Amino acid sequence: MAPPPKEIDKWKGVRNATEDGPICTQQNFLFDRDPQIEGSEDCLYLNVYTPKGLCHHGKKSGRLLPVIFFIHYGGFLSGNSRSDIIEPDFVLDNDVVLVTFNYRLGIMGFFTTYDDESPGNWAFKDQVAALKWVQNNIHYFGGSNKRITIAGQSAGAGSVHHLLLSPAAKGLFQSAKAQLL
Repeated sequence: MAPPPKEIDKWKGVRNATEDGPICTQQNFLFDRDPQIEGSEDCLYLNVYTPKGLCHHGKKSGRLLPVIFFIHYGGFLSGNSRSDIIEPDFVLDNDVVLVTFNYRLGIMGFFTTYDDESPGNWAFKDQVAALKWVQNNIHYFGGSNKRITIAGQSAGAGSVHHLLLSPAAKGLFQSAKAQLL
């Protein structure tokens, strides 16, 4: 049985988080004649991008910016938080905090035995866990937990629809945008 998403262990001091975490296990199959498995099971990481100086300014003025919680595309089989749809530079020109994240894909995200042994839907549970983290911590990055928009493209848009209907995600965001291709 796959483990449920878990809270990160607390640490003291400054944590260097300037490099992306590993992507979730997936098969690189779209344009490859010899597809390879890549990624890691230890992949539940998120990225927070803010306009320069926002954290300091946000603390000083009390002004918190809206948040875009972007869910990547990839047919629930591939993709990662390093999406080229919304690049981190987006926040430099807009007063917004951008959150991107990884979630389990393919068999790691959706396998089920249709019983309590492996109930499935780990991908969506990962997404809810990421939303809960954002709800509880985004103010440290100058974002408002009362102005979170979930957004997704393609499979990410499907996730947006699931989250809109999920009791587990109730109250974790205020608006939604979905772009289907």
